[in-house]
Amino acid sequence: MEQPILVTSIRRPWHRGIAVVTGPGQTEDFPEIEPDRPFCSTSGALVIMVRHAQDIDDIDLGFAEVTVSIALHQNEVVPEAGYHAVGGGVLSTPEGTLSVGDADMEVVVPAQKGITQFRVSVADPAESSPEHVRVDLWPSGTS
Repeated sequence: MEQPILVTSIRRPWHRGIAVVTGPGQTEDFPEIEPDRPFCSTSGALVIMVRHAQDIDDIDLGFAEVTVSIALHQNEVVPEAGYHAVGGGVLSTPEGTLSVGDADMEVVVPAQKGITQFRVSVADPAESSPEHVRVDLWPSGTS
């Protein structure tokens, strides 16, 4: 399997139960959130359902944490071992970067300039709000 150019993993509580992947400063073209779907997307934004920070048995133990990993590739790849693809699409990435986060915090990661294809994969496809999400990115038009 081809190794990614770069993998950025973010592990933290997601207090809104969603992870947003979009161009930095993007304020338009957001999809309607559909809680029964693992993700929703437009060409401007990807919104992924993740485990809500307060979705734990004992609040005294702190908040639930989720790992969202973004992997940049030169070509399309199969899902990482231990992950199951739940779908994909394309994102507009004219600046060659993407912001990953929510209203609490965001991290800017590199992407291909132009149009970037993506695939969302989760460790457990039976979970409606997963704890481990991976987004693979590659340039549009490659195989």
